[in-house]
Amino acid sequence: MTHFDGWENTWASFDDYTVAAFQQRTGLDARRDLILGDFSSTNFRKWIDFRIATLTDFLREIRDNARAINPTIMVIPEIYPGIEEEATRVGADVYEMYAAVDAIAHEYEFGEGDHMASSRSQLDWFLYQAGMLSFRAFAQGKATWILNYSWDGDKNVDPREAMKNLAMSQVMVGANFWDAPGHVMAGSNDLPTRALIFDWIEKHERNLYSPRLPMHPVGVYFSPKSRDYDQDSFLPSYRGVLVLLLQKHLEFQVVTPRTLSAYYGEVLVLPSVSFLEEEEKKGLRSFVKQGGRLVITGKNATGIASSEKVKWFEDCPGRTHLQALQKDFARGSGESVEKFLDAVNVESGLKVDASPTIAANMALVEGKPHIFLANFAGLVPHKIAVPEAERGARITVSNTRKCSLKFLPFLGEVQVVHGQEVAQHQEFVLPRVERGAVVWLDECH
Repeated sequence: MTHFDGWENTWASFDDYTVAAFQQRTGLDARRDLILGDFSSTNFRKWIDFRIATLTDFLREIRDNARAINPTIMVIPEIYPGIEEEATRVGADVYEMYAAVDAIAHEYEFGEGDHMASSRSQLDWFLYQAGMLSFRAFAQGKATWILNYSWDGDKNVDPREAMKNLAMSQVMVGANFWDAPGHVMAGSNDLPTRALIFDWIEKHERNLYSPRLPMHPVGVYFSPKSRDYDQDSFLPSYRGVLVLLLQKHLEFQVVTPRTLSAYYGEVLVLPSVSFLEEEEKKGLRSFVKQGGRLVITGKNATGIASSEKVKWFEDCPGRTHLQALQKDFARGSGESVEKFLDAVNVESGLKVDASPTIAANMALVEGKPHIFLANFAGLVPHKIAVPEAERGARITVSNTRKCSLKFLPFLGEVQVVHGQEVAQHQEFVLPRVERGAVVWLDECH
């Protein structure tokens, strides 16, 4: 479907079988009763829902039939769209599909360009982080494979460096790395580098792939219907909020309609969420009633009045932040969003001080606080594929216990870092962060 010009506006397919199935489900004639691309139309929204449900049901049927023969078989589809508008246009929504399969292999790309690691801007890298962390939330413990491409003849970039950037960016979010040359799944751009990467992953897979549990997160709500029906409003807000939190090195947890009832964080951000089912509204009211704080940005579909527990930013700070980064990444990274950050503040006892070109995500792994750092400083599309090393990054721990800190650089070995006591805190100055690193507290007493 996506391999011909103009596919984005076809909203296919309109074959006889599909038209009949849609009419049976909705009573509508897909060839006559739809205004394609009119997201305000109830009929067109039904077509969007039908296409997504049909493809999801198809995968569920494959899995059910396969498991009827072999109960241990695993169904792992390869899906192109991610969290962005392509999911709605293609009808392949990985949020819905994760519930119907055993894992997903994401051939993940969005927007324009060739999507190679060698051609990504710094903002691209952060947006991919936001997307992959969303996948991990959708998966609810299932595996996430990323089938992206590192290099395809870019003359000014060493393919080995592009491979390392791509692998680092994926393992730091807990996704599985796949190495491939160009747009071909077989082979490698450099077999020794592939071996180096996978040997390191194997050696440290417990830190990378053990279950990651939330500690003191800022919840950020992914609204499938807002993405489907109001993508121009929701997507910049949602992605902008995630990028902002990554740059500010604040722990966050993507919350979805499937996980809302199990979310126990203190605060939940609704980034321009314009469509909510009644069950979602009920869950949000329950969250506030139990003492949770809602921070609503942009559009507000909750029906919940503002109060001490409900803060509304009419202009979404996430959207504003993303727009600033799109104009000038370096300058945008430093722009103030203090009122929003104050509203989502959660006392966690764990603070990361590093440059905004470092993306940080945090989780509890095997009972120990872990911080996963991805460094995108200095990367320039088609020119520079070796990040500028981060010097002097600090981890501050508010803890009456004394701990040591383990520092695992990407493709390196574990180092022990000892902290200094500063005003009833422990402060750890990290070694140089070159591409990325995993940091965790250990041996607390």
